[in-house]
Amino acid sequence: MFSSVLLCILSGALYWAAFPPLDMGFAAWFALIPFFFACKGKKPAQKIVLGFTAGITAFSLNLYWLYPTIRVTGESAILSFSAVILTGAFFALFTALWSLLSEEHSLYAASSGVLLSWAGSKILWSVPWCPLYVSQASYPAMLQICSIAGPYFLTFLIIYANHSFYRAVAMRRLRPLIPAASLIALTLVFGIYKTGIPLDGEEYDICAVQPNISQDIKWDKDNIDAVKDKIRLFTAASIAADLTVFPEAVLPGIINYDADISIFISELESMKKKPSVLGAAFYGLEEDKKGDYRRVLKNSALLLNPSPASGDISGARQFYFKRKLVPFGEFVPFGEFLGRFIKVINTLGGFESGREAAILKAGDLRIIPLICSESVYPSLWRGDGNIAVNITNDAWFGKTAAAEQHLRHVIVGAASFGIPAAFANNTGPSALIDARGRVIRKSGMSEECSFTESVTLPARESFYGRNWDFTLAASALIAAYGLLIILRQKRVGALVFQRRFKWIKIC
Repeated sequence: MFSSVLLCILSGALYWAAFPPLDMGFAAWFALIPFFFACKGKKPAQKIVLGFTAGITAFSLNLYWLYPTIRVTGESAILSFSAVILTGAFFALFTALWSLLSEEHSLYAASSGVLLSWAGSKILWSVPWCPLYVSQASYPAMLQICSIAGPYFLTFLIIYANHSFYRAVAMRRLRPLIPAASLIALTLVFGIYKTGIPLDGEEYDICAVQPNISQDIKWDKDNIDAVKDKIRLFTAASIAADLTVFPEAVLPGIINYDADISIFISELESMKKKPSVLGAAFYGLEEDKKGDYRRVLKNSALLLNPSPASGDISGARQFYFKRKLVPFGEFVPFGEFLGRFIKVINTLGGFESGREAAILKAGDLRIIPLICSESVYPSLWRGDGNIAVNITNDAWFGKTAAAEQHLRHVIVGAASFGIPAAFANNTGPSALIDARGRVIRKSGMSEECSFTESVTLPARESFYGRNWDFTLAASALIAAYGLLIILRQKRVGALVFQRRFKWIKIC
């Protein structure tokens, strides 16, 4: 059993290596093989332990950046380390359950893995960070299949390939490898073909701004003027851009509460006549169950100077309010209870989620706004948009791999939905990505910069973006069929056992 545990740790380490900071995406194609060998011939309880071991290793390593993020708030090393382990343990519950199918047919293992990965993203307060398909973000040719089958197809293919190789080695036969190798080859050929086709559509100059504002001064009253000066500078520098994108919460105040911020926004509108997207805090009024109104704080994306050509908007400011809040960042589950033991809890949160999707319209630009970690949810990319804008502030994570991991999700989203994306990050990296998931331009960490590039907006989004996710549907059907087969085999086996050993009852 000890050797099996070591194999699971190795599998988890290989999974981690497929993402930044190492960014060895090819490691995902064999990362699960040690795990399958570890589970071979084990009892269900042992498989669950091994699955949990592999999961907590993989996810804790990928989420290591939680440690310095919490540590910098003044919390103890023990508490910071516990946050990493507990978060990794939550996701490891899914690999523990999945391990029970580790010795079933490759199709069943892959389809159930897809469904569990999807289910993990739907659980309340869950942030589906670094699923398997994100490991391929650095390989545009591998991403093109996502425009048809969706990103979960890559998760299916990676698991299927790993399990097929495991079966081939275990059986000492090449036959199990043939279907997986064929699918990989077809995916790669299609990807190479599609990336070689020039993009067709209108071109727009898009500017991404990276102001590199330190968290120490971001909300400091003594530094508000300095922050405003930075925003003025970047606004002036991007006057010619068709769309300028600033990071999340870049405005140093609450836009409909602080009078000086409202005046400042009007100043920006007069400086630049073309559209800009800025992140800002916003106070809204919501009616409770008793019919009373209360003031709530929301994380918003604000579109300035939309062209009257966008329809009935007529140049009015447009807002989007973030729907998926970050737990223990923008809101705190069980805050009153946990605040008694963890002092930093009392300084976090305060935001409430928006309720509706929105398309920010500016002339022919139909912007899908994504704030912070919303880009990791494929469902939030859906909508009648032709460009996605992900505004974020990853300064909280310091000089860790968290921001690079975040960017990989945006790359996969752009390739899946067939639309370009602007990733504007406060401290970097920021990037412009085309509709094939290729990075047009990218900044470094901790740079104060902005850059403008020509981006092609497609006439329509991808097949996957226009239709339902048939990979999930097919996985559900395959998993259901596989479960029926497994249950039938177990039932038939039990009947045979009873018939052969019915003398046991007599004894």
